[in-house]
Amino acid sequence: VPTTPAPTPVPTTPAPTPTVAPTATPSPGYKTGVRYSYFTTPVAWTDVPTFDRMAPVKEGVVQSFTLAPRTQRTKYGFSFKGLIKIERAGTYTFYTSSDDGSYLWINGMRLVNNGGVHTRIERSGFMTLPVGYHEIRVDYFQATRKQGLTVKYRGPGVKKQIIPSSVLFHQ
Repeated sequence: VPTTPAPTPVPTTPAPTPTVAPTATPSPGYKTGVRYSYFTTPVAWTDVPTFDRMAPVKEGVVQSFTLAPRTQRTKYGFSFKGLIKIERAGTYTFYTSSDDGSYLWINGMRLVNNGGVHTRIERSGFMTLPVGYHEIRVDYFQATRKQGLTVKYRGPGVKKQIIPSSVLFHQ
């Protein structure tokens, strides 16, 4: 009589946290702040658009993730790109609190999905990061009515706080 082998046990440990290597050592050309691209639309978006496929209305540099450069109260969006300096290796949690939608990427990996049309909601994601400079990107859109965007982080030796301008850079 043939016998059936015992089933292989399934591991119950969680999947490992993604770890991403830092970018190259910064050159003296790194400057404080992040670059932004600002977009407008005649029809309100229902989710964060693919801004890389669109022509911005204007571009510039801001010291933090702010909506101050906007020129209208509704039907607009921002794409912020820069580097974040991580001074202590470890697991960092990133947060966006937005009305309407927002996404946050670290080194090209989307960590925070806070998309869609909604009132202010906070969402988060985490990643283990080594010491160094890492690419950070935040995309945000405003459909209608109330608006707002706050970007925070928490990590080793860093209490949950708005990401300070002292750790944000661009090339």
